[in-house]
Amino acid sequence: MILVLAAGLIAATAPATALDFKRAENVGGLHLRIPIDYVAGGHDDAEFLLAVRWPSLIPAAADGAPPLGRDILFIGGDEDQLALALPARFETMRRYIGAAPQAAGERLGLQFFPRDAALSQGHYDPHLELLAHLESGEIRSMITCDAEGAAIALVCRDELVFRRAHITLSFAKPLLEDWREMEIRSQQLLMSFSTSDSP
Repeated sequence: MILVLAAGLIAATAPATALDFKRAENVGGLHLRIPIDYVAGGHDDAEFLLAVRWPSLIPAAADGAPPLGRDILFIGGDEDQLALALPARFETMRRYIGAAPQAAGERLGLQFFPRDAALSQGHYDPHLELLAHLESGEIRSMITCDAEGAAIALVCRDELVFRRAHITLSFAKPLLEDWREMEIRSQQLLMSFSTSDSP
């Protein structure tokens, strides 16, 4: 009992240290210290989930995840799915929604893969559209969006690999035209949280 009281007295007289309002996340090659006001609450399948307002990138989720709106961008990081590389994930999604193996044109700088019920192998989902950003024939980004009329609030999900980290951007479909800038600025935001031991 005396030891406990003594420890309490020592703690009380020790100089108060500032509270650390940052959250450490290590995903892929990223070692981050994320200000807590960016964190969008808990999330079961992501290493981290941030909510920002587009295009300012100021925090949008001080008290938990805000509802998805026309100006909200969610940035998630998930290392577990790296077991399935992005090209393989794209091919899996292409088959799942029954999309053609070849792009049928371009939309907003992305290749568009239209749905085809005959290719679905029983897994045809008519409520998703598939787009991809290709460089030298390689998949750099995979984007799935709700098809028009599929939901009240149409949403897109952009998946990319950044420094070995699997990053997912979720946003309202009207923001799709900003996909490239959102990818770049999201990566810049993450790197601004990077610690000195990041590669």
